[in-house]
Amino acid sequence: MGSEAEAVAVSNVSIGLVSPMASPRMPSCPPQEEYAKHFPSIDSDADVNDGLDFRLFGSSKPHPLMQMMTYVGILLNIPVYVCLTFALSALYFVVTGVQFWGTAYLQSSLGGTQYQANLLFIFTSATGPTAGVFFGGWLVDHMGGYKGDRSRSRTMKLCACLGLLSCIFGIPATFVKEIYSFTAMLWLMLFFGGSVLPGCTGIAVSVVPRSLRPVSSSVSLVVFNLFGYSLSLILSGSLMQMISNNVKNCDYACSLEYGFRIIVFWGLWSLVLLCLGILFQRRATKSKTHLREGLRINV
Repeated sequence: MGSEAEAVAVSNVSIGLVSPMASPRMPSCPPQEEYAKHFPSIDSDADVNDGLDFRLFGSSKPHPLMQMMTYVGILLNIPVYVCLTFALSALYFVVTGVQFWGTAYLQSSLGGTQYQANLLFIFTSATGPTAGVFFGGWLVDHMGGYKGDRSRSRTMKLCACLGLLSCIFGIPATFVKEIYSFTAMLWLMLFFGGSVLPGCTGIAVSVVPRSLRPVSSSVSLVVFNLFGYSLSLILSGSLMQMISNNVKNCDYACSLEYGFRIIVFWGLWSLVLLCLGILFQRRATKSKTHLREGLRINV
């Protein structure tokens, strides 16, 4: 019974359900081993199901809904995962809006021909994000990846810098009236925006316990669809319709211009969430450092 209770307590500590001080006293051992016993690595294969009760209304079988709600609750208690998931949703919001309204914007607001608009937009949307993803993946690997807290912090800072570059080129592009200058700035926006994806996606996966990663992927896809792909078209279309109906002397081209600006400006949310993720990651790193130092002193 003692060993089972000890195992449950250690498992609960690993997912933050009880405090470290509440765990049973462990025998003396080297500091690193002591730390590993109390606080397993987030990348370990520890099963988060240990010590959790998924039964509903006294049933002897675990209830799938209770199990899923518990998993989602655990994911919501990982702030870095939450910040990066919504940051990626903001990126998908921008990409979806640009892809949907891009050719219409080039023709109506910038005066391009249909052939010119299609050719420029196909080139921009096909090569910009793709090249950015390859560049971002190479750059993250070149800087050491995202294994470990310090590497994650460094990679998230890199992603924030790339996101800032994307905003620097994207936001002024919505005020440019020359089609080729706009296309060049749009390409750079999509390039640097795409370079954010490899690092953010990898960190969002690595901060989640292994046994929860299938659930985290499902939750991420739901968030991407609701707050990225779907929200982009619904919000931009509704605002464009509202502007066209309520603003005098604002035709389709005028409303499209404002709608496109809203889409591009939405990328600022991604930058804000990345900065919040950096703060949460820094706090987690400091907490683990203090715990290691405390365990060394106790041992």
